[in-house]
Amino acid sequence: AAHAALGVEIRCAPGGWEENQGEEDADRWLRVDAGGVEEITWRTA
Repeated sequence: AAHAALGVEIRCAPGGWEENQGEEDADRWLRVDAGGVEEITWRTA
């Protein structure tokens, strides 16, 4: 809905995350664009 309303790519976390889950899970994101929904690894550092 957000992608359709705004017309831009949206990235969001697939659920909650707690530090004890490890850093790998923190980098799991969903990307929503005109092509659909895809799980990605988004590293910022």
